Amino acid sequence: MAKRAKKARKPAKPRTYTGFGRTVYDATVAAHGLIPENPKIADELIKSKVVDWGRETGGFAGLNRIYVTVVKV
Repeated sequence: MAKRAKKARKPAKPRTYTGFGRTVYDATVAAHGLIPENPKIADELIKSKVVDWGRETGGFAGLNRIYVTVVKV
């Protein structure tokens, strides 16, 4: 009997974290703060990369905020 070839798996999508704020800096800090820490590492350095950012405006209440989406590097 011939061996079956293994199917190639698709790489997992990186998890994204989106933060909101009044400035790009505030939104970036909020998004980066959502990245979970590893409890096994006492002094972990967490790096992130901004993959998307934009602005939301409008609505009945006059919404005006910035959003930033990051991924853990």
